[in-house]
Amino acid sequence: SSELDERYRNLSILEKYDYLKLVYGEIHTYFIGMDKETLSPAERERAEQIISAVRNSMFSAKSTKDSYADIEQLRNSSSNIKYQYYLDTRRRVEAFDQSLTTALSAPAPSNSFEAMVTVYNQVHQGYTEELKRLYQLEAHHQLTEVDISTLINFNREFFACYKAMVWAVKDYLLEKDQASYFAELPGFIR
Repeated sequence: SSELDERYRNLSILEKYDYLKLVYGEIHTYFIGMDKETLSPAERERAEQIISAVRNSMFSAKSTKDSYADIEQLRNSSSNIKYQYYLDTRRRVEAFDQSLTTALSAPAPSNSFEAMVTVYNQVHQGYTEELKRLYQLEAHHQLTEVDISTLINFNREFFACYKAMVWAVKDYLLEKDQASYFAELPGFIR
């Protein structure tokens, strides 16, 4: 359905988000309406993981949509610091995408688990490092109060996006006992 792909590619960010919400609603309605009693315990468990993956994907999409105005502001900023932050964020997004691609293409389930733990730890560490970096910029009076507030909120929104996507991919890739391990990991959105 390359025609659908082409139409989707030409939509604005908000139109893409609205389309994803529609598809999510259809999937969720289908899941709710499923006669789960006819499924084996393993099939029910897997269905729960898949709907969790879809739900977390939607959370990730919402975080991205919510940060779109900030992305545009940073991309078009005359401030070197804010524009550099935009470029750094692009680089981090590309690295994150590569890490998820590696996890999704891992040849064995145990490799997927290790890859997902690595991705989660990278996201956790990245959030902490970025927050520290922003506070250092503030301490050196390189940003206005409004700018630092915008960047801290933007940072939190993007890392919430990453975390939701990690949760989606781990529910999609991992068996339930492996996926539940992530609930024990420390949170990092504060």
